Amino acid sequence: MRAFLSSFVMIGLAACGGQVDHPACRGSSGVPTLQIGHGLGQFAHIPNRGDMTLVHGPQGGRHLELGLLATFLSADELVSGTISASLTGTVKQTERVERWMDFRCDPVAEGLVSVGNRLILDDDTKGVFDGTVADITVTVRDLDGVLVSASKLVDVRDVVP
Repeated sequence: MRAFLSSFVMIGLAACGGQVDHPACRGSSGVPTLQIGHGLGQFAHIPNRGDMTLVHGPQGGRHLELGLLATFLSADELVSGTISASLTGTVKQTERVERWMDFRCDPVAEGLVSVGNRLILDDDTKGVFDGTVADITVTVRDLDGVLVSASKLVDVRDVVP
């Protein structure tokens, strides 16, 4: 148990360390930016009007898994933010508020990355979101109170299991 716990602590320290391994991971040293992309485990760029596949959760819910790439934010700890979207082709507008987001320095992505941000879509009708366009907006407030926002249009693909 002790070996497992010390390994777990070392992994945790390695994951938290390196928060400033890249200049873009440091707040107040440049103009803050924010990008929206895929967020299944890691950040992946997505072009405007790129496809984003709807994730079907084990309890029947459906969501878009968003990744965020930020630069020059003070985000050594959890930061607050909102994620909202409106969808064409449906009568519903969905909004999801994320109270806290966790950003980690990713030198490969050249900035601070937050993954696993779920935009929950609340219509149980199978296939209703397939082919719709989601207009997604994300706003983040860093630890210094700096606000940064990004918007992106994505084509929702619903592969019904």
